[in-house]
Amino acid sequence: MELSTGFMARILLPKIQAFFESEEGQREFAEWKAQQKRDKVKRD
Repeated sequence: MELSTGFMARILLPKIQAFFESEEGQREFAEWKAQQKRDKVKRD
């Protein structure tokens, strides 16, 4: 069974948005950004 992209977006997008708006999501995003910055410094 093939699910359409629109269907998947309608189901998943609100859950993803809610996660990133949560305290846990904000913390994990900040940690991810810090790791990206550290990785960039190592490459340069």
